[in-house]
Amino acid sequence: MKKFSPPQMKEVSFPTPHTPQPLSSQENQERIIINQIVYLEILCYFIVSFFIFSTPKN
Repeated sequence: MKKFSPPQMKEVSFPTPHTPQPLSSQENQERIIINQIVYLEILCYFIVSFFIFSTPKN
């Protein structure tokens, strides 16, 4: 009969906000493109809203 041995604890490293996970270059490029698109959408929104609110109303 085998002796019971408790399972050994392994050291596991959890990702924390201070240690960013390495991204592949493709994922990184996709993230940059998405960020640029979001930035452009927000910029266009502000420009359009500025012109709407700045035009004199008769």
